[in-house]
Amino acid sequence: MAVFYGIRCCLAVVCALCETYLYRCVLSVLGSSVARLLFIFLLFSSGMFISSTAYLPSSFSMYCVMVSTGAWLTGNFMLAVFTIATAAIVGWPFAVALGLPLACDIVVGKKTVWYFIRWSCLSAVVTLVPMALIDYYFYRKMVVASLNIVLYNVFGGGGPELYGVEPWTFYFVNGFLNFNVAFLFNLLSAVIWVVWTVIIRHQSEVSDTRSGAVWKCLSPLYIWIAIFFTRAHKEERFLFPVYPLFCVAAAVSVHLLLDCTDRLGKMFQSLQAAITSAHQVMQPVVVALFILLSISRSLALFQACDGVSFERERERERERERERDRGRDP
Repeated sequence: MAVFYGIRCCLAVVCALCETYLYRCVLSVLGSSVARLLFIFLLFSSGMFISSTAYLPSSFSMYCVMVSTGAWLTGNFMLAVFTIATAAIVGWPFAVALGLPLACDIVVGKKTVWYFIRWSCLSAVVTLVPMALIDYYFYRKMVVASLNIVLYNVFGGGGPELYGVEPWTFYFVNGFLNFNVAFLFNLLSAVIWVVWTVIIRHQSEVSDTRSGAVWKCLSPLYIWIAIFFTRAHKEERFLFPVYPLFCVAAAVSVHLLLDCTDRLGKMFQSLQAAITSAHQVMQPVVVALFILLSISRSLALFQACDGVSFERERERERERERERDRGRDP
């Protein structure tokens, strides 16, 4: 049991460090308002409570995605490429889908094709060679675990019925349980971003540096949603890599919505008083409701999942009582 909890504590520390890095990058690029909301969503989210210490490849990929997203936001493309490659090769190969917008930004946006190829190959060598050597030592044959996962799950011929099929509502219910109101803002993030972009362009603010940063946060998330929400076989752990992006998207959405109301108040003077009141109330209500529902969900999970340990301890206590009773028998 000590080893079990020790591993979880180590994973929690690693996750906290990755969250801190993401927070600092968001703070420097998107501002303190978005960063504060992100801090709250990461801290209290039931989804992060579950995934942060899970000993799973998808949780490891989640750590790497946080670092990659933060590095991409701040323009550290070398670190962004390396960490997303590590997520795909060492962690879970399907995480490579989250690197597609990064690749497009480097190759198409920055027009640095060879830079991307060079760092992708270097990242693959640095991570793949040690893994192959370790696997060869234990299996006595050359094995590429990430490749085997793709070959089996994509080209293996087994249908989703092999592991179970869930309805299309599975991830929506699961997302609301783990992120409650933040999940609703996450789903509306693209719409809110478009409305915000239209408003700022209407006010002759053609360019806004935050728009590109918002795209970097939302595009990997929507690619992941398009892939996994449409699969027949669904599991909660499949969404672990984008759980931090859920928090980022929700924080950005709340901030942009508040910014939209503020701009609309300036555009429509007759409604300024009502819009200002809504602007002042919205964020505290969202944050308070999120914290309340998240703590409730996390406590429910702790009590329900700790039931086995509780019953085991009660059984030990009953066994000790029987031993004492046998010791008192003549």
